[in-house]
Amino acid sequence: MARRMPPLRAVHSFEAAARHGSFVAAAEELNVTPAAISHQVKLLEEHLGTPLFRRLARGLLLTEAGRAFAMEAGRGLDHVVRAAGRLTEARVEGRLVVSCLPSFATCWLAQRLVQFRRRHPDIDPVILTDSRLVDLHAEEVDVAIRHGLGSYEGCDAELILRERMFPVMSPLPIAGRVRDWADLRSATLLHLADASPRQPWSHWRQWLDAHGLDDLKDPLKGPAFSHSNVMFDAAASGLGLAIGRSHLVADDLAAGRLVRPFEEAEDSRFSYHFVCLNSRRSEARITAFRDWIMEAAAASRDALA
Repeated sequence: MARRMPPLRAVHSFEAAARHGSFVAAAEELNVTPAAISHQVKLLEEHLGTPLFRRLARGLLLTEAGRAFAMEAGRGLDHVVRAAGRLTEARVEGRLVVSCLPSFATCWLAQRLVQFRRRHPDIDPVILTDSRLVDLHAEEVDVAIRHGLGSYEGCDAELILRERMFPVMSPLPIAGRVRDWADLRSATLLHLADASPRQPWSHWRQWLDAHGLDDLKDPLKGPAFSHSNVMFDAAASGLGLAIGRSHLVADDLAAGRLVRPFEEAEDSRFSYHFVCLNSRRSEARITAFRDWIMEAAAASRDALA
């Protein structure tokens, strides 16, 4: 036997109005006009053949039939919401392939993934570390954490973390004495060699120029490393000074493995961004990871502050 269903939009409108005791408040909740709520309630009353509200000068008053129906309608809608939630949660599972720089994975992401797994035990993150810019259109990668300016064609990009840059070194005596700028003359500077092994990119050049110290020391002389995390490990061992990135060295600074010989810091041109294809941004696994990493980033910013 077919069910004689009341109009569901009208039930939804009535339940909100009954809960708030107001067409205006119900309209705000459902993002419609008060007139639309009133119209839907009238349709429901006609369908049921009984008044549900008494319209008073100062508001609404549920009739006896309205109170009974509001209670059952509320329970019914709660059941629908819970059922939909269970189905949504059931779909949030499977592997999620995340591309990011080795330094970001080692220094920031890896130690925080336990929080993600506690929240989403059925999602298995696959962390691919690579310095190249992966093609989300062509490769089997779901999301990327990119270090750049935040503009990526055909992709949705959201800022995760901004960076501050400053020198870091080991607190061990083997690292030598570095207490003022003049001590850099005898210090070993560490560099990145991810662009070209024979001509490494030097954050030191940018740093020395910014502080009017460009004639103090050759900004390219010294050992170079292909990844920042390896360079920071070398600095912690006492090999020399590196330019640290605030969120990547935060844990080492807190643990005392690295120290800052100077207070000065510079804003980095590049930031970390969460990136996915525009066509996939609403997928359950991607949304779950995006929401979590945004919370983790906010906690990281708070800790630094």
